[in-house]
Amino acid sequence: MKELAPIVLFCYNRPNHVKQTLEALCNNILSDETSLYIYCDGYKADATEEQKSKVDEVRRIVRSKQWCKEVNIIVSEYNRGLAVSIIDGVSQIVNKHGKVIVLEDDIVTSPFFLRYMNDALNLYESCDKVMHISGYMYPHKMKLPTTFFCQLPLCWGWATWKRAWDKFNDDAKKWYDYFDSNELWDKFNVFGGQLLQQQLEDNVTGKLKTWFIKWHSSVVFNDGLALFPNISLVNNIGMDNSGEHCYSTTTFDNDCLSGYVKIEKIPIKENKQARKCIYHFYQGYWYSKRNRVRLLKFFKKFFKKDER
Repeated sequence: MKELAPIVLFCYNRPNHVKQTLEALCNNILSDETSLYIYCDGYKADATEEQKSKVDEVRRIVRSKQWCKEVNIIVSEYNRGLAVSIIDGVSQIVNKHGKVIVLEDDIVTSPFFLRYMNDALNLYESCDKVMHISGYMYPHKMKLPTTFFCQLPLCWGWATWKRAWDKFNDDAKKWYDYFDSNELWDKFNVFGGQLLQQQLEDNVTGKLKTWFIKWHSSVVFNDGLALFPNISLVNNIGMDNSGEHCYSTTTFDNDCLSGYVKIEKIPIKENKQARKCIYHFYQGYWYSKRNRVRLLKFFKKFFKKDER
């Protein structure tokens, strides 16, 4: 049996969320055989006592229980921000183990999440075109295969390999110049509209310092694919106005998570129906006159979460 992929969890100052995330993870099949690395970010320089107490409570919670077979806690003495924490943390663990499963402190998982991730990581380990495994799938009513590929590296409970992460490039200007000079913005923006392009531009100008948009760029540049489940194995509980940069929305909620997902080899190409499904998910919400302004504000603020 192949070595199980380690998990990395990134947390900061949301004790209620991280507790739910860890409890769900602990209830996963394979959690008692899996190594967990928890990265706890530090105080901001101007943090109030109340803000510091939330950071301290997160650290108390992560130390309160043997959540997995082995728990390694890495505490930062200062505030690094989510972007730097994820890039460095994922790089450290994937370079050591060759593969990694990644969670943030607001991702509640199905008991079969780890099984799905490990089965997929093992099956597609040598398929260079497959760069990303997504545990999340948007709410939908379309009839889709059990698993499928799409060129969208969604990062709400995800996994990858060293061979894929080695292609990650943190240079926002390089990516912006490439997609601009080759007139590839339609390909780049197909799911998120111009918000993705704007986020990349904001990283170039220094207005933002985020990580996901550079991973998205790396996957699109390499014509990579992400594996998705038909029914989501995770729910993002962070869109409840608890974060510093996002308001409350239920649009992305998955109240009923998937059970066991059988991983079988499928054609290594983007599924047209799934692509249409995700596209229509955004279009249906985006083009509602009332929601368009709200979604625009939401994503602008949500992207800033990387900076904290």
